[in-house]
Amino acid sequence: MNEFLYLAVTGTNIPQGVDWTIIPVLTDGAGIPSSNAWQAEITPGNVATNYKVRATSKDNASFYDEVNLQVWKIDIVETNIYVAVSNTVSLHLTPDSSLDAQWTVIPSVQNGASIQGSSVGTSVVVNAGSIASNYMVKAYAPDFSNCYDTCSVTVLKVESIQLVSGATSSNVIPTNTWADIKDTNSPTEYVVVRAEIEPDIDPTSLPADFISWSGGEEVTTNQLQRKVPKNVSAHTELVATCGGSSATGHVWIIWAELEIRTTGSTTNTPNSARFESNRLDKTESLGAVVYDYLIPDGTQYVFWAKAAAGKVIPIGKLQPSDVYTVVSNGFTIERYMKRHEYIDGNVWTSRWCDAWTFDSYTQDEDKKYNPPDSLGQIYDLDAPNITKFISPDQVLDSCERYDHFKQYVTWNGAICSSNALWHWFARWKDNTNLDLQINLKDIDVGNPDFPSGPYYNPP
Repeated sequence: MNEFLYLAVTGTNIPQGVDWTIIPVLTDGAGIPSSNAWQAEITPGNVATNYKVRATSKDNASFYDEVNLQVWKIDIVETNIYVAVSNTVSLHLTPDSSLDAQWTVIPSVQNGASIQGSSVGTSVVVNAGSIASNYMVKAYAPDFSNCYDTCSVTVLKVESIQLVSGATSSNVIPTNTWADIKDTNSPTEYVVVRAEIEPDIDPTSLPADFISWSGGEEVTTNQLQRKVPKNVSAHTELVATCGGSSATGHVWIIWAELEIRTTGSTTNTPNSARFESNRLDKTESLGAVVYDYLIPDGTQYVFWAKAAAGKVIPIGKLQPSDVYTVVSNGFTIERYMKRHEYIDGNVWTSRWCDAWTFDSYTQDEDKKYNPPDSLGQIYDLDAPNITKFISPDQVLDSCERYDHFKQYVTWNGAICSSNALWHWFARWKDNTNLDLQINLKDIDVGNPDFPSGPYYNPP
């Protein structure tokens, strides 16, 4: 609208030239900023309509000539539009724009954004198509290359969901799946994921609710993100949708309940490890058992004694129970112990500890079943015992074991269960009547108080 038009007159009956006028005269419309008797400078103004420019003879007012002047105005209301693939958006000219503007989309891409329906008029419908990209919609006056306006139209689609923070894919089988351990201390901890969109833009530029989500909770400062609370063990499916595009991610919050099973049999837990058939009481029974034990002396077995063992199966019951379908490795059951033990009525120094100490026997892989089974469980196995020990110290008359155990489940090295406590309290005393040698064999959950001293006096 900043162009100038120059008109001039020639002819007879105008010896003194002409006077110039524009019809109609409109506020802010076309005008004549300068003229003389023979030519005039015409400005189009800012009102789109049809005018007449009249040149009237100064010598004869009834002698004139005139020319039609059509002033075009193209002004798009919208300036920067975001639209999801497969969706449509309408663009409009301002009310004072010309009526018959032509519309086009640049660039023209197969299956990309295009004009839907008529491409002539004061408004147009743009179909986003399926190709995410930056487009320019142009409205222009026919035959006037310099009379146009443009609007930026960005067509967006969701490509994937990616992890931002709070979880890991280590030891997780499927793609677009992440896991972490339940947070028992701070319910405000979250796993945060992000919808990756194409083209990549500042999320603050998007209209409200441009990306729709299912699953998880809203991140109020960024609609491209979603969060999952870590205070509940659960599987959360997250779906981000943008028009005709969507992407899915999965977050697993893992926990375990640890049962210390002291009754029944290993055969009731078909996937657990088994006690060795030639050891202890040679059965798969759980709980406290008494059996005959041939005491070795160097390379010789020299006499029989009674022995007792507390046979347990710690069972880690994973939550959610179907987590084994996505997380197949990284689990273990750890065991720590405290113990007060006595030999021949005195403190057994080499077998005494007041602080939780790692029990290296939990490293015996043949005693474990760490990959989760189809029940969503992992297993450990233990059987602390008592008899007339000859190592690391020789028992002469009596020995007493008061052992506390603490166990928990870990995943990827981090604790993912509460502590499960159990104990083995047992006493052995030399007696020619073998049936009287074991007078305590207590295997059960919990950590009862240690006795204040030995049960038996020194011999």
